Amino acid sequence: MQIKSIVIIKKFSVGTRERLDSDNLHAAVDLISKARRVYLYGLGSSGYTAQEMTQRLIRMGIAAFSMTDTHIMYISGGIMQHRRCDLKPSTYWSHDRSE
Repeated sequence: MQIKSIVIIKKFSVGTRERLDSDNLHAAVDLISKARRVYLYGLGSSGYTAQEMTQRLIRMGIAAFSMTDTHIMYISGGIMQHRRCDLKPSTYWSHDRSE
């Protein structure tokens, strides 16, 4: 059972690595490292992802905040000052590109 689990984990990590665009990854790291604050948004299970990334960024010394309530997302998005390098990535991903 343990060997089967390891094979499955390796399969997923290889698939992720193949889909990863290193230029986009480096650009995201550059934006996050230069931002004064990072606001992360996520609904449902993506909210947990936003909270986890927030904790990791805080441990790295980056001011990060996660929002999982739509009303708070709306309010916080309205008060951000883009000229001060606030960054607001979303953990929500839609497979429908027409949105």
